Amino acid sequence: MNTETRFIYTFAAVIFILSVLVTFGISGFVAIEFSNLQLLSLFLHNLGFVFGTGGAVIVNVFNILLEKNEIKAHKLEIMSVPLKFVWIGLILMLIVHTGELLTEQSIVHIFKALTVYVILIGLGYLQFLVIPKIKMLMPKPGETPSKEFISAKNKTRIIPPILLAFWFLDFILNTVFEPTDAFGFMLP
Repeated sequence: MNTETRFIYTFAAVIFILSVLVTFGISGFVAIEFSNLQLLSLFLHNLGFVFGTGGAVIVNVFNILLEKNEIKAHKLEIMSVPLKFVWIGLILMLIVHTGELLTEQSIVHIFKALTVYVILIGLGYLQFLVIPKIKMLMPKPGETPSKEFISAKNKTRIIPPILLAFWFLDFILNTVFEPTDAFGFMLP
């Protein structure tokens, strides 16, 4: 395993651990009785948030390193590791928010679901349309990049920070705009 790969896995582990500590540490642990479904929903939501936000942060750091040429463009495959984290988190968040939307149709739940759907659309566009286009149009060493390549590369600079902002918007909607207890569930 080379140094870059070790760095990536170490960085991913640190972000994951910090995300877990922040998610569970800020909320604290209060002895309140919950149904099994509420506990499962809480667990899936927090796990999805940790994976999704942690992966999104790593993708944004990679983009910064790519811009500074600290990671070579031909090593774009490295990006697949944190993108898997984001997809895992997104799937978990889709399950939780769609379930919330089907059971409680408040304006906050609608906005929470919409933020996750926007992330889904943006991530799908980035991973299935933009990144393959970059791989296809990547210039060989010494070649000048085409306008299409530059346009696609610019999208990878713009989309990940927007998606990260939506992850944090979901966090804000979950913690600030709902009167909740320490775990994130509505108090009676």
